[in-house]
Amino acid sequence: MTANGSAVDRDRHVRIMLRPVGTPIALALSAILIASTMLSGLQLGWIGGVTDQQTVAYVALAGAFPLQLLAAVLSFLARDPLAGTGLGTFASVWAVTGLTLLNGQPGATNDALGMFLIVGAVILALLLISSGGGRIVLGTVIACGAVRLGLTGLYELTATHSVEDAAGIAGLVLAAACAYGIVALLSEDLPRARLLPSGRSGTAATSVAGDFSEQLQTLQNEAGVRRVL
Repeated sequence: MTANGSAVDRDRHVRIMLRPVGTPIALALSAILIASTMLSGLQLGWIGGVTDQQTVAYVALAGAFPLQLLAAVLSFLARDPLAGTGLGTFASVWAVTGLTLLNGQPGATNDALGMFLIVGAVILALLLISSGGGRIVLGTVIACGAVRLGLTGLYELTATHSVEDAAGIAGLVLAAACAYGIVALLSEDLPRARLLPSGRSGTAATSVAGDFSEQLQTLQNEAGVRRVL
């Protein structure tokens, strides 16, 4: 039965075969967790010097960037433009940050990088507004990421060490949010009880717990089925 009470005739519906795509968000959160923790260590003074800064740059370029880019592409293929846009934004941030750290002097700031990071924070804030309240885990990661980018960008513009410390702490909070999200999202697909709630509601909850008729309600208007916009 559909939402209006009519019966679902499966034989009269167009059949659309899609390749199954596992959630790429957990992979992206793993990349953010690693890179954000390493960058926080640099900002908080746990590590320092030319060699350590270069290592953090390599983590951003060779670790976080490709994983985030892969996750963004898979998100778009899974028809998740919110995740795809957010993860693509994170990918560009890690690429530019990594290249800047690789070529910069330890402790030096860069006004252009600061401006870029603040623009990135604004983009994440816009995504947060667009996402609504149906995906709390992803929304929390986006919100923490926006704060993290904003504070890091502000430090690059002002060279204020208290702001740098705040950015480092925000990076650790972002890493913690990612760690929670990894467990919550992956446990949804495991054949056992969920370890942590993922905070889904509305259509986001229906996508993982709804019945067949609920999955069909707006199928005709989804990308790949509807006409080109």
